[in-house]
Amino acid sequence: MAEVTNALPVGELVGNNYEILGIAGAGGMGVVYRAWDAKLERTVALKFLPTLLNADVREREYFVLEARMASSLDHPNIGVIHGIEETADGRAFIVMGFYDGLSLAQRIAKAPLSTVEAVDVAIQIALGLCEAHAHQIVHRDIKPSNVMLTNSGSVKIVDFGLARLISAETATASGIVGSIKYVSPEQALGHRTDQRTDIWSLGVVLAEMLTGRNPFERGAIPAILVAILNEPPQSLDGLPIALQGIIYRALSKDAEKRYQHCSEMLADLQAARTELSNDSTNRKEATGRKTTHRSNDIRKYVEQASISTWSRAQKPRNRWLPLGLGLCGFVLLACLFLFPRVREQLFGSRIRVGEEHIAVLPFTNIGNNPENEALSEGLVDTLSGRLSNLDVGNKALWVIPASEIRRLKVMDPAAALKTLGANLVISGSIRRDGAAINLNLNLINTENLRLIGSVDVVDQAGDLAALQDEAVSRLAHLMDLPVSAEMLHNTGGSVVPAAYENYLTALGYMQRYDKAGNLDRAINLLGESIKTDPKFALGYGQLGEAYRIKYQLDKNQHWLDEAQGNLERAIQLDGSLPAAYVTLGRIHDVSGKRELALQEFQHALTLDPRNALAVRGLARAYERAGRVADAEAAYQKAVALKPDDWESYNLIGHFYDRQGGIPRRSRRCRERLR
Repeated sequence: MAEVTNALPVGELVGNNYEILGIAGAGGMGVVYRAWDAKLERTVALKFLPTLLNADVREREYFVLEARMASSLDHPNIGVIHGIEETADGRAFIVMGFYDGLSLAQRIAKAPLSTVEAVDVAIQIALGLCEAHAHQIVHRDIKPSNVMLTNSGSVKIVDFGLARLISAETATASGIVGSIKYVSPEQALGHRTDQRTDIWSLGVVLAEMLTGRNPFERGAIPAILVAILNEPPQSLDGLPIALQGIIYRALSKDAEKRYQHCSEMLADLQAARTELSNDSTNRKEATGRKTTHRSNDIRKYVEQASISTWSRAQKPRNRWLPLGLGLCGFVLLACLFLFPRVREQLFGSRIRVGEEHIAVLPFTNIGNNPENEALSEGLVDTLSGRLSNLDVGNKALWVIPASEIRRLKVMDPAAALKTLGANLVISGSIRRDGAAINLNLNLINTENLRLIGSVDVVDQAGDLAALQDEAVSRLAHLMDLPVSAEMLHNTGGSVVPAAYENYLTALGYMQRYDKAGNLDRAINLLGESIKTDPKFALGYGQLGEAYRIKYQLDKNQHWLDEAQGNLERAIQLDGSLPAAYVTLGRIHDVSGKRELALQEFQHALTLDPRNALAVRGLARAYERAGRVADAEAAYQKAVALKPDDWESYNLIGHFYDRQGGIPRRSRRCRERLR
């Protein structure tokens, strides 16, 4: 609510046209003011976006585009958007219709709605969504606070286009947990969404209107997400059978089993309203074929709303598993990742269709040239990173960290499946012949050891950056993943081939900096790299990280100064490198400059909302600043961002140890599973 603390005063003129009359509301996605439009002589609502989101140029462009599309909608159940404007200092705000009345969230807080009233509200929401979906506009954030109940009795859906702005940094900073309770399973998994995600959210809202509680209400974000993905909604016993069927069908965890179009759900809602409006004689369902048929439908819909997303491809072997998962939350997630044998016993060895769990195995150094060993390790790390950063749409792609593969000494496809649960591996070899470099990669299915395809790339000039781009592009093609030039271009400024080779070799040495001499070798190579190419931003950034690690080992302040100087140079050359801001945040954190650290981590997240390292840094900085609740949320978010990375689980485990133990709910779960 920091935005409200700095609220605009009553009487202030905004945009040379709007006089502030007062605050109408505030939440995670901004402050809403009631204002007077002097030009058109009407009362309007002005919604200001959070300052953090105003700073993200790309997200603002997305928002403006979607808000413009939403402003074209003309329907009595959709809140009108009059325009998108800016203040003199560049703060974006939306000019919307102002509606006297309550939000649906305020109405539910008073008491559950009557059955007829709830159905009528749901019908009006469905009518508005039908109109939006007909124009290929998906709201993505249907929840009670985004539904207005006007004094005239009409229902208005507001905040079209804002859901895209919900990103990793705002989940903590803006209290977006209110939205989390309404996200669909596909949203929770980061998959591509369509109109069916709005249908899910409407099902949640309808259940909440009728019962007064969210069907997936839990005490913490991870527990909410686990419930959405793996647990049945809370019981709807006592509600009319027709409404139970509508809600359970809308809440199918598999979008293919849900209502496919909002018009289908609307038709069922309208039929239910007609049925509920009839006298009790016509509504009796105690006997008859209609009751039997409907009961069979209910059983089917309940089952579809209860099947675990993680184990949808097959039945869980333990019937108590969904309940155990809900109570354990992230603790059981950690166990499933760290102990693959447990995962196999619970779910079987098969991975859900559509998910690719990839391990990039150590490359063979053809010719056994010791000078190429570190280069080979650096290539494995950067190749893993490039694959994990691909935006693959609705296809789940989990790349197991190269550090974890090294730690567990996984060397072959069978071990990758058994130890890490990887269903795909990339094995390969690197060979040098003078300046030319040859990289051969094999994509292998670990379950049947079948070779899916091979990639053989050669660069006669030894340009490793170009070599990697080609390799990633062709691997993505083998896995049916869409790639673009923008996805592949992340080398950080201009790159001279020799500079990039030194950078990769240094990266390989830094992966084993605990071995005597390796860190100094990395520093020397990175020094040569930026000497060869003075505009190589990634080289300066990695050199800053190397000096930070050196300080970590011997606590010499000189190394921190060197680190900061190189990082500032990296940012000066290329201000879009999240890793540079993460390292700067770590330096400020160990120096006791907590606020500066928080700023750097938050800036890294504006550049890359899914940067788990930035979220981990944010968590540590919050903890050291005494903001325990914020720290816990950030640690949990780091786990959600990188569910295959053991380090996130390790960090949150140590956090709970420092705080005196894990939450009571998780302790009960652990005892129950023994």
